[in-house]
Amino acid sequence: MKKLNIYLIILITGIISISSSCKKVLDIPPPNETLSQNALESTQDYQNLLNSAYNSVANALGGNALIFNEILSDNLEKPFNNNDFTEVFNHNTLFFNGTISYFYGQPYEAVFRANYLMEHADDKGVLSAADKNRMLAECRFIRALSHFELLKLFAQPYGYTSSNSHLGIVIKKTSSPKPLARNTVKEGFDFIIEELKYAIANLPVSNGNYADKNAAKALLAKVYFCMNGYTEAGKSNYSLAAQYADEVISSGAYTLSDTGNVFASAGASEVIFKIVSTSSSDNRAGAFNGNYRCDGGKNPQLRFTKELYIMAKDTTGGADKRGNYFELFNAGKENEYIGYNKFNMDYFNVAYLHLTDMKLLRAEALAESGGSLTVAIQDVNDIKKRAYGTGSTKILSSSAVASDVITAARYERRLEMAGEGDRVFQMKRMGAKGELINGLPVKIRKAPWNCPGMILQFPIAERTSVFIMNETGGCN
Repeated sequence: MKKLNIYLIILITGIISISSSCKKVLDIPPPNETLSQNALESTQDYQNLLNSAYNSVANALGGNALIFNEILSDNLEKPFNNNDFTEVFNHNTLFFNGTISYFYGQPYEAVFRANYLMEHADDKGVLSAADKNRMLAECRFIRALSHFELLKLFAQPYGYTSSNSHLGIVIKKTSSPKPLARNTVKEGFDFIIEELKYAIANLPVSNGNYADKNAAKALLAKVYFCMNGYTEAGKSNYSLAAQYADEVISSGAYTLSDTGNVFASAGASEVIFKIVSTSSSDNRAGAFNGNYRCDGGKNPQLRFTKELYIMAKDTTGGADKRGNYFELFNAGKENEYIGYNKFNMDYFNVAYLHLTDMKLLRAEALAESGGSLTVAIQDVNDIKKRAYGTGSTKILSSSAVASDVITAARYERRLEMAGEGDRVFQMKRMGAKGELINGLPVKIRKAPWNCPGMILQFPIAERTSVFIMNETGGCN
């Protein structure tokens, strides 16, 4: 969604004397913004407010949300020349990390605006029933997405405790600035699921660049997938993840692209939900090309590991097209590094939900839940054939068993979604399942998947008598 004029909704009231790093994020609206009591006079005014909520989502997802996740993983080397990113990489974030503080406010800003619209949807009776129904559903989608991204970064994953009663984030259901305690992770996931089910029931099938039914289904599939083998009403969450991914895939609305780069315009046929960039001056993917871009003599802050480079360049069974995204710079010298050219574009859309993800998710979820291995094998092979060619020895046999499918899906996922912030999410999921790697509990760059430093620290301004901060101390 491109940046749209929101002056009817947000009024600047003065210069702020307090620094952004000291603002209490949950005391929303921010002190430099007020919502005019007379702003919502027409359907367009409500649409502008909804656009402003999407705008905040775009700032978060085109900004550091996905980047932070990638830095926490084992895909990257230590960030170059960025102390805030280095804290994240070292699994030891502090209260005063300005980059984290800036990001943390963006999803809650989106939630605040969505809440405000929901609370005032009936004011003056200007909205038609159809517009009101659509807008409320979009607000619920925005609330779900925003809380989900915050939960992934600031709370230990689902399964960290058997009851999932460990602390999550604050669930904001109203626009009130009243201080609130953190909800449990279970409460957070229950809330997100409820929001997305409402969105699925009420969003339109097609909605331009905005959230539609398939976007809500795809997000719900991802939510269920990271809940591992837990059950809802007697049905495995893997089964539910496969079900919703299947509904998206089977809709026929999306097709795999030959390019394999869903961020490029040639990959648009795969994209289910995106953040739209309209020009280099309205580039909502700035954190991607700003941190990864390695052409034209640029010195990227984020560089990939030699391990992933070797994995992508492996020619066993055929050359991997994805190896073309990885470049070795200054070979053999002290300043040697692996660059990633997938984001070497002046501006582009952020593909947040896409078909490649859904096919690999469906494949693994089916294999985990005892579903159709025929479908699962085909999903994995669709990705493999694009990467290696149809004659590759890496193509799964029709007699592959569930464990073969899971291993293959995870391998392809790591290469397909490198740079997108997916890897750490998958490794934490494996850790929470109790899986072993080489006979040992899951570790991420030698750090236990569940150590305190594997989640971000909240900004110090959030600490209140009811708000408990995350543990500080990194990972041993």
